[in-house]
Amino acid sequence: MSEQIRVLHVDDEPDFADLTANALKREDDRLSVETATSAAEGLDRLTESVDCVVSDYDMPGRNGIDFLEAVREQQPALPFVLFTGKGSEEVASEAISAGVTEYLEKERGLGQYTVLANRITNAVEQYRSKRALESSQRRLSLFFEQSPLGVIEWNEAFEVVRLNDAAEDILGYDEADLRGASWERIVPGSETTAVGNVVDALLQNRGGYQHVNENVRADGDVIVCEWHNRVVTDDDSVEHGSTSNRAEADDSEGSEIPRAAGDTSDGEVTAIFSQFQDVTERVEREQRLERSTARLEALFENSPDMINVHDTEGNIIDPNPQLCERLGYDASELTEMKVWDIDTRIDPTEARALWDGMSVGDRRRLDGVYQCRDGSTFPVEVHIQRLDLVGEERFVVISRDISERKARERELERYETIVETIDDVALVIDDGWIVEYVNETGRRYASASTDDIVGEPIVRLAREFVVEIDGVARFERALERAFDATPPVDTPERLELRVDVSMGEVVLEYQFSPVFDEGEPTAVVITMRDITERTERERTLEATKERLDTVISNVPVVVFALDADGVFRLSEGRGLEALGWEPSEVVGQSAFDLYADYPDVTAAIERALDGEEISIVERIEGRVFETAYQPVVEGGRVTGVIGVATDVTEHRARERELERQNERLEEFVSVVSHDLQNPLNVAAGRLELAREAFDSEDLDAAARALDRMGELITDLLRLAREGERVNEIESVALADVVEGCWRNVETGAAKLVVETERTIHADPGRLQHLLENLLQNSVEHGSTSSRPEADDNRPQAGDGEAVDSVEHGSTDGPTVTITVGDLDGGFYVADDGPGIPESRRTDIFESGYSTAPDGTGFGLAIVAEVVEAHGWSISVGESEAGGARFEITGVADAAQQGP
Repeated sequence: MSEQIRVLHVDDEPDFADLTANALKREDDRLSVETATSAAEGLDRLTESVDCVVSDYDMPGRNGIDFLEAVREQQPALPFVLFTGKGSEEVASEAISAGVTEYLEKERGLGQYTVLANRITNAVEQYRSKRALESSQRRLSLFFEQSPLGVIEWNEAFEVVRLNDAAEDILGYDEADLRGASWERIVPGSETTAVGNVVDALLQNRGGYQHVNENVRADGDVIVCEWHNRVVTDDDSVEHGSTSNRAEADDSEGSEIPRAAGDTSDGEVTAIFSQFQDVTERVEREQRLERSTARLEALFENSPDMINVHDTEGNIIDPNPQLCERLGYDASELTEMKVWDIDTRIDPTEARALWDGMSVGDRRRLDGVYQCRDGSTFPVEVHIQRLDLVGEERFVVISRDISERKARERELERYETIVETIDDVALVIDDGWIVEYVNETGRRYASASTDDIVGEPIVRLAREFVVEIDGVARFERALERAFDATPPVDTPERLELRVDVSMGEVVLEYQFSPVFDEGEPTAVVITMRDITERTERERTLEATKERLDTVISNVPVVVFALDADGVFRLSEGRGLEALGWEPSEVVGQSAFDLYADYPDVTAAIERALDGEEISIVERIEGRVFETAYQPVVEGGRVTGVIGVATDVTEHRARERELERQNERLEEFVSVVSHDLQNPLNVAAGRLELAREAFDSEDLDAAARALDRMGELITDLLRLAREGERVNEIESVALADVVEGCWRNVETGAAKLVVETERTIHADPGRLQHLLENLLQNSVEHGSTSSRPEADDNRPQAGDGEAVDSVEHGSTDGPTVTITVGDLDGGFYVADDGPGIPESRRTDIFESGYSTAPDGTGFGLAIVAEVVEAHGWSISVGESEAGGARFEITGVADAAQQGP
């Protein structure tokens, strides 16, 4: 926002008003401040040009709230900031009820004007944005009703809200028939996926799109409409919201995902509009033209054949360069000729009769003889097709020079050279199962010459080299199936056999590819690839799988292995249960096919097959997996991928639950520290004032109650915060901390004995809280009474009755001695007081547990929280003197963990 902001400042102190005006201008040069010294004067100066009102509260005549209410009667939405020195919750509450925009208390110093300037500019920006949105919505409504095209308004679920008259005419529906209906109501099933993609992209990107798709009218007729869609937000306007880039319609799918039209918006959605028109005839015409054009372009650009286009009179309209070059004419010369000028076999009358008998799209095959400029001729094979090019009847003629067959034979010789040099064995077997051809690799494997192999029955050669018992029989069956095949053959026969060749025993993968002549197999090409290394790898992988089966049978993970093509070779682990799969169920299947709907998974697999180690989090079938992919590299190339996927769904759920609990705890601490502490401080202050005016025992009781509440709040806050995991660990001298805590505790006549020189690792502050609570507990409960004499009338510790339980008593009474000493792996705090009954020892660390009327019940709960936050353990028992003994273990010495 760069335009000027006019501020009306009302304050009964002119000097302060002037100071405020000057300060605001220094903070933001956009702020123009006009002052008034009373609410009445402020109302007189209130005009439509004022952007914001800043007012004091305590003014003669009308106060700030009265002034606010008067302003609201004239301008209900105008920003109003109550800037007052008389701040209180009552005034703030009353101002909020009256509709104040901002409430700010006056302070000393210039910093308050920075805050005030920010409040003003933010409020005015929001006010201006809201007015602009309302204006935009009015323009949208006008655009909706007056558009000559069909317009539909949708909600964010893409359900019809309303449509204009043009839309009703196009679709044949009344508005009432479609209101509340999904977009699927007007889209045929064949278009649902494509249009659904457009809807998703529109909602996700919040931009405008254009697309073309089929729609179903109310009468069932299918039409083609061009749609312009737009998500309008509160920072959009109708003028730019109705434009869009165009996307070409796809012939087969009906539409394609459109491109975004300009910048997307992050504002709040105010409306979704679609503007459309019936383009059925236009699309049909364009599709016909595109089909014809595409065919012609493909022929001209990609075919090595001679091509020309002529009309129904035989006039050559467009010859391709190949035709010009072969005949020796320029294109301009050929366009002055007729087709029978270059084809000596064509009779004009017969040609016209042939063309007249052809419909659009019909094809004919002819033989002809072309004559060149120099008089030479060559035979051609002619293919002619009739087309309708934008209303003009044309014939496309594709001619092939038959004399070039020798050139193709030379090309075949080149291919033979390639076959001779490849690493795979290649054989050609005729329909009598005799070897017609063997390449160099085959001769090398057999350690034989061409004459030794060509002309020999392939079965005899198989018996010579195949070492597997049933290998020859399997070979014969595969070859027989290849000769029995019919075209086209999508998947050739394959076979793996172990053979004994010149370099020793190897495993070859055989592929049988039949060669057809007019639909009949005349030969079979057998290629053999050495897969010995791959087979050994697969055996090694199988052995590894067997070992993994034993290891992971009870582990909730998925262990998998993929080959270089992304095909599963291993799939094991208890984690498969969550996906509804059995172990090895997907072995042999492509991971890219199985996870086609999970692009993150397929992308990770591709990256791993490219040699990248990957660790990602994947969501599959509603489960969350942490997956690690490790490429398998052999001989400098990636031959596969192994991976481990751990199902962490429940773990993530537990983490989210823990986060929610922590949030609730933070809310609780906030309530206690602010919403309870502040009223308590107010009550304490009021009590002090009352004591100055009155002398009453009731006030003393109230003071004790407030102190009691303060203790409860302090302990409650400490309990809530001590459970957090410690982060700042230091080397701490235990004796120093104990002695410091002793000085902080009201010890009365109690005595402290320190029998430790240990230095431990701990959070100093939390360790202090722990020791202070333990020492205070021993002082209070050990000093309440001396250890009882043998008295049948007094219950003893351990009798099942409460002696002096936790969290009560006072520091008055007999002396108690408290000892802090070392333990193996920790320390203890013991006293010689009455002790804790064994039946109570499991309850004393519970929050709120106390048998005393004035006990908070949090002291030992705080101790337990601090212990847990450090990862320590605590137990309670009886000391040597019969009192209470608290033992903290699992504590590491500073020497053990290092600095």
